[in-house]
Amino acid sequence: MKKTIVVLDLIRYSDIALQLEENLSAETVGQFNNQIQSFVDAGLAALGKSRNDVFIKPTGDGAIVGFDGAEEAHQFAHAVHSATEERNAKKTVESARRWFRIGAATGEVSMTTKGGTNDIAGVAVVRAVRLEGAAQIGEFLIDGATFEELPAQLREHYGDEEKVGGKRAEQFYARRCVMPRGGKGSKRAGLAILGGIVVVVVLLATFSIWKRPSMSSRESKSNQTSGIEGEWTVLSDRNATGAWRGYNRADFPYDLWTNEGSVLRTIHNSNAAPLVTKASFTNFILEFEYIYNVTGHEDITPHKSGYVFWLIDDEQNPYKAKPVTRSGALYSVIAPDPQMHPDCVYHYVRGRLVVQDGRVEHWLDGRKVVEYEWASDKLKNQIDRANHGWKPGFLTNLGGHIAIYGYQFQTSFRDMRIKPLP
Repeated sequence: MKKTIVVLDLIRYSDIALQLEENLSAETVGQFNNQIQSFVDAGLAALGKSRNDVFIKPTGDGAIVGFDGAEEAHQFAHAVHSATEERNAKKTVESARRWFRIGAATGEVSMTTKGGTNDIAGVAVVRAVRLEGAAQIGEFLIDGATFEELPAQLREHYGDEEKVGGKRAEQFYARRCVMPRGGKGSKRAGLAILGGIVVVVVLLATFSIWKRPSMSSRESKSNQTSGIEGEWTVLSDRNATGAWRGYNRADFPYDLWTNEGSVLRTIHNSNAAPLVTKASFTNFILEFEYIYNVTGHEDITPHKSGYVFWLIDDEQNPYKAKPVTRSGALYSVIAPDPQMHPDCVYHYVRGRLVVQDGRVEHWLDGRKVVEYEWASDKLKNQIDRANHGWKPGFLTNLGGHIAIYGYQFQTSFRDMRIKPLP
């Protein structure tokens, strides 16, 4: 039979469930699963339906739902996103907020029920699962067959057809609808989409000429690292906000970043400006773990005279044909080890930046992926060949403040610490 299959998945389910079980109990995880299903029920209720009226297979972190038509699927997705936004508006703690990714495909499927358990099979199910995985938070990503069945007044809310990657060499043609607050949907505009792939960028850089507003010269001097090896300083625990400030501000930007336990996390869709260390460093070891929940990219020019330790999801990187844009690179200048492809979407990846006497090393998951000499002719030639029109002074000062930057989607750093070197 022909159905429009909708697949939805809760962002950060595994992290939240793990925290609940470790801090409370497994029963609490069951209650969390029930909460997820309540969003599904809200979506069905908006159509005047219940679980008895549709095929539905709960998946723990979401559900697979079969509808008779594309319009019902669109209305369901919009109702689910609206329900989460209504909840999120009432929450002040980031970890209490909920977001879904939703995808859909239309085609022939086989649906069975055995022992009270629903099961479903068909290529449309596979497509819907892949499209859900490629959707961003708050989006509804559908295949061409689903789009063709939508009425004209709903089609106008979708973007142009794009090619979406699945596993390995899989490719799907799809269209996106961003489910906005209080509306039926809208096309995503601007730089968030390029070449049909939406990506998240994390930027790690040092800035040698940023200055903290209203900092006295004596205070600034006292924040410089000395010429002796220091102890590790934790930069991501509950007391670490005093080590950071926002870009062009003196205080920690609680409106853009949260500090929960040992995790520094951007607030969803905040386009978070960089966090900048109040202290500056010349020789140091910086260690951290990072993760983000959706994939994407953005073209970012290195700021001031800083250098960029580039972190990105290589699988969905539209520029992956250019090795100098892969994760671990000195962005657009030096490519990382080609054998290293960290999965930073579903797993935390360990990073390490070592700077000593002009020698710089980038490490990912215990493997050195980039190294270079700061003042070498080789590096200068590589910068010249990159030819990205960077401003004079780029990569001229080795020391400076350290910044972490999460673009557009939620990015998390944990277990971050730094140790000055002699």
